[in-house]
Amino acid sequence: MAGANSQRSSWSPEDVPGQLYPNWFRPIEPYISQKVQLVAANDTIFIATANGLYAIDAEDGSEKWIYATTRPLGHSPTIQNGIAYVGGLDKYVHAIDINTGEGRWTFAANSGFQTSPAIDADTIYLGDRSGMFYAIEITGENVGKAKWQFQAAGPILYSAALTDTQVFFAAEDGSAYALDIETGDLNWKSEQLPGAGFQSWWPVIYEDYVIFSGSNNYRTRITPGSIRDHLHDWELDELYLNHDAAPKGKLIGQLGQRPGKWVANTPTIDATPTLDYLNAKPWRRSVFVLDQTTGEQAGVAPIPWAWTHNGTRYPPIIGGDGALYNLNSYLSDPAIAGGHISAWEPDSPYISLISADWNAVDEPMGVSAGGNTIYWNLCCDREAGAIDINTPEELFPTRYRNGIRPSTGDTDPSREWRYFNYSLAASAPGYNEYFYAGQAHLSYGEADGVYGNHGDVNAPIPYKGRVYMHRGNSVIAYSPDTAPIEAKPASKTVAPVSADPNPQSAEEIRQRLNAEIAKILSAGHLRPGYTSHGVLDLWQSNILGDDFSDYFHQPAETIWTLLQALPHLDANMQERTSEYLQSEYRDYRPHLVNHIGWQNGAAREAFGIPPEIQTEMEQYAQKEKNWVFQEKGIWGTNPFAFYVLWKYAEKFDVASGIWTTVNGQLERPPKRSVLERLPYVHNAFIAGYTGYLALQKMAGQTPSRLVQLRLRRLISLRIRNFSTASQFVDDVPQAYGNSFNVESNFMYMTPELATQLRKRIPEQIEAAIRKSTRLAPYWFVSGAQEAILENSIAPLRQAHAIFTAQAWLTDMSAPELSTYVDEAFFARGDLYYIQKLALTLQAYQDNKIDRTE
Repeated sequence: MAGANSQRSSWSPEDVPGQLYPNWFRPIEPYISQKVQLVAANDTIFIATANGLYAIDAEDGSEKWIYATTRPLGHSPTIQNGIAYVGGLDKYVHAIDINTGEGRWTFAANSGFQTSPAIDADTIYLGDRSGMFYAIEITGENVGKAKWQFQAAGPILYSAALTDTQVFFAAEDGSAYALDIETGDLNWKSEQLPGAGFQSWWPVIYEDYVIFSGSNNYRTRITPGSIRDHLHDWELDELYLNHDAAPKGKLIGQLGQRPGKWVANTPTIDATPTLDYLNAKPWRRSVFVLDQTTGEQAGVAPIPWAWTHNGTRYPPIIGGDGALYNLNSYLSDPAIAGGHISAWEPDSPYISLISADWNAVDEPMGVSAGGNTIYWNLCCDREAGAIDINTPEELFPTRYRNGIRPSTGDTDPSREWRYFNYSLAASAPGYNEYFYAGQAHLSYGEADGVYGNHGDVNAPIPYKGRVYMHRGNSVIAYSPDTAPIEAKPASKTVAPVSADPNPQSAEEIRQRLNAEIAKILSAGHLRPGYTSHGVLDLWQSNILGDDFSDYFHQPAETIWTLLQALPHLDANMQERTSEYLQSEYRDYRPHLVNHIGWQNGAAREAFGIPPEIQTEMEQYAQKEKNWVFQEKGIWGTNPFAFYVLWKYAEKFDVASGIWTTVNGQLERPPKRSVLERLPYVHNAFIAGYTGYLALQKMAGQTPSRLVQLRLRRLISLRIRNFSTASQFVDDVPQAYGNSFNVESNFMYMTPELATQLRKRIPEQIEAAIRKSTRLAPYWFVSGAQEAILENSIAPLRQAHAIFTAQAWLTDMSAPELSTYVDEAFFARGDLYYIQKLALTLQAYQDNKIDRTE
């Protein structure tokens, strides 16, 4: 299983020390999520993909079988007694015979799974995206049935760990949970922990503790979020004083040889400055040591943020010496601190030094252990290697004491080995045939791809004298054998053998819609949605869009969403929602306020905000225009607002009053090159001009001939130049624009434009949707942990825009559409989720029929 066992220690007795060489590799055509870990058993390597579970012979790399699913699998499988158990985004847990690849049984849930099952003798344990946690029996007469289930207060994207008496996991309400393993009763729920939730990984059982790797809740180079580059910069300044003038590689504290669980004579660093810093600023902790009995924080990990710019950091592992190991920060630098893997103990200021290597702390590593060896993978297919922790590191301390700075460089080949060092393409030519490898970004599928490998990263897995990893969408085997590497034929995408997801009824969707609207009404006015995508934060706000990182900042988005929801609500909810709509319009008129600001309103997100960021929010007032976007010749006020004003006027019969305030305010479209490069800008202007003319007519005025002419030209140009090719080049920062490649054609699309597109260019539309779902197979998962460049989480517009395209541009039936609704990203006021619910109900009302019927 992922993390090696039910305690998720990531340790196994499989010790494969020494220099290893690539033995064979097998490309896999369907996408492999970067968080998925290879699982080895029965002389087989099992890998969860976007097309199902693939079984590869561990000895020769031949393909044994494929169990194909209709939707991507959510995480790694767990193997026991000849059965592989794996959860999928098709809302099933699949039990698969590992010898034949045939399905034994499935368990149907209410939502998709992104967690890897934990297991004991007769039960598997895992949570789903709705926040339901299940104990499912795998033996006896009730095999495949729930033994018990428990509802958490947020989606569960973090796998569980077990003891004999308790099961531990975390949810997207920011809390850790401990349940009685027999009954599912809640033993404790922790306080809300700092950060932005828990995704991708798992807790680790260690002695009397359970340790959770977390996230941080800072954004990158935007306000509010971080006026600095990122949390990395805050910590560089506050931990490494005078780092600009200090020699590169100065240690965080004194070098010594403090005894610990690690082998005798291991060099250690006194990381007291780190402990002092994290005690003074507990909201910056990202590794949490909890008491198994009470759930209270029982110690502090001497580990600052060492991971990419967002997402959940890799969990600690337990080495063969019984010590905890993590990627850590302990070396000063003028720009980005350095470090490597080090051992630590809760509340002790001392960390071990096991490597003479340097790793920038914003470059993520996946780590595992076998015997007395630690194995690691660096992001982006850059490096991988292993370290013998039974032999003390001597090279670094000798250099350091001799005044050499930095003391990193060549490593001791008798105890530290590098499998590849920016050389994988040369040592395994063709391994990444399903990845585009450009100058500035790597992406799955092709240059237009939107999934990369600079966010989450998986660990190498030792098994029977080899080490296995997946890089570049290939399974690669390493061994001591120096024979030439063998390239195996690719394992292809195949037709599904599993059942389609169960659809939700119109009544089930209606209940969910009413519940979401009730949250908004209860909270009152909401501020924008706060979240981070990594380095994309800055580029999507200041280059790619109109404050795109501040979700739902334009008041038109709220009005448009509630107008779509209104006819599908219960009668009493309709009246209350109408009052709320009119209140929001009075306070934040879309043509007068382009950004509602952060000073007022309830939070949409579940997580706490760091105090520095809260101060920034309190100083961020509403804005009339987006001056940065306007200076680029695009817009000051999002033209989509004028479309929404029309729809609002239509609902509340106030066209004349609105028209008198908006007459003449519609901005001219930007130049053609901008429209071609940013299709969503083109769509927004078509929407704005459509709404402006309709509002003018509704107010009893003669529609403007000039506006009509411009609208015809806009639509004609959109039809003529419709393309699925990215307009962004392969260099930073422009490469970040590729993050929007699969959704850009459908953002700000209206039903009127959708009708034109489907009528006039149906083949191009079909090709665009097909390409989007191929390059982004997790497209329907809101906030999927799949992104390119230094980001871990996909833009939220991705799931919303492609869902809208499926609803308006295809013949997908309402029941099938309901299977893609997924879950809300924000705890309340997730407008994209509400729109998906409303679109599905509209499809049921329109009685959409699948084209195959």
